Amino acid sequence: MNAKHKKIDSTIRIVFLVSMILGLFINVKRDPLEGFWFLETWFLMIIFIVVSETFRA
Repeated sequence: MNAKHKKIDSTIRIVFLVSMILGLFINVKRDPLEGFWFLETWFLMIIFIVVSETFRA
């Protein structure tokens, strides 16, 4: 990987980390039965793995 790829990879990781933290705070403040499914940790991790591995390929 060259410097450009490393920079994009770190940007992807930071964006997903921030989205996971924001999703946690948003879903904690909501009623457990009314939480946003697309901000759940399991969903964000699946998306992160797909995006990260697609970029890496």
